[in-house]
Amino acid sequence: MTNKPNGSGSNNSAKFFAPLWGVIHFFFGNSKDYYGKHYATEEVKKSASQTCGVVTISNVIDGASVFPLLSINFGGNVFLALIVSILLTVCSNYLGAVAASRKKGNEGWSFWGLIGLVAINIIMSATALVSPELMLNESGIAEVRADELVKIQGDKIKNITPSPAAQKQLSEAESKCQKLSKEIQQFAKGSVQRGDIYIQMNGEYKDKNRDWSEVPVSQQPWCVRSKTLSVSVGEKSRKAQDKWEETKVRITAAPSTITGIKSVLPQLYDQHFDESGKVRSGTETARIAIEITYSKLMKGELMQLGFSLFIFSVSVVTSAASVFLVVNHNKREDVQMSFDEQLSILEEEYQRGNMED
Repeated sequence: MTNKPNGSGSNNSAKFFAPLWGVIHFFFGNSKDYYGKHYATEEVKKSASQTCGVVTISNVIDGASVFPLLSINFGGNVFLALIVSILLTVCSNYLGAVAASRKKGNEGWSFWGLIGLVAINIIMSATALVSPELMLNESGIAEVRADELVKIQGDKIKNITPSPAAQKQLSEAESKCQKLSKEIQQFAKGSVQRGDIYIQMNGEYKDKNRDWSEVPVSQQPWCVRSKTLSVSVGEKSRKAQDKWEETKVRITAAPSTITGIKSVLPQLYDQHFDESGKVRSGTETARIAIEITYSKLMKGELMQLGFSLFIFSVSVVTSAASVFLVVNHNKREDVQMSFDEQLSILEEEYQRGNMED
């Protein structure tokens, strides 16, 4: 005589795998969240499973596409970037479940869930367009940054200003010269006062063609001093500009701007690039990648976007499909009935009546 199986083995197996299924549902969504427990027909379950599946796939693609951007902005901290990517995916899955579980009395809750799902999908799809550029064009990004640094250095040279002390001396000399120029007009030619003021401005008349470069600046007449200081300040700026032009020629003579900076301005290179030639700043890297991508997009250079456009298209299509399915699912009458507690009450009363009969 054989014993009938009591099903204890399958129950134990279900209990053993329950935590695992809990983890899977946490990360990848649970179709049971897409319908209620009061009226779950096979059609409702099938619709919930399909909608949940598409939402999950869309969110996983978006989560993966945002990972490179997060990793770079977190300074290469892969673990932290992975955690944030996962949390964004989980958040999107929950928003999908909230949007899909529309029922009488919680229409507002479902509506805002849908708004959140659409918003996060738009943001992450936009990121999907940039991520391939970050992963596949590191050398191009570094070269753009190198060109920017050359321009920044050139602008600094052009905007060189004299030291506060030199500027103070120049301002004082110019002011005094202008003041004396006005005062001398008040006196007649040949007057003693006019002669004294002229000497303060330009020195003795016999020194009209004198070379004042050998005279200390502090001993020069005010208007002569003003010209001397002005020339001195301009000379320093010109020398700095000439030196920078020579440096710039050496940089541009290199095979690329970044190699030119590395050989000619090693300190500037070490400040902004690592040993492998990558941009040190994650923020700058992301900014340049965004500028390159959207510049190509605005110019219609779609062929140059290549893989970026492919990932972006996949993200947009799956995101649009997930939103469409969620909206279609939550409007189904049988899905809304599955959340209706009154149906359970009526069913219990019906079964109780049958038992009494």
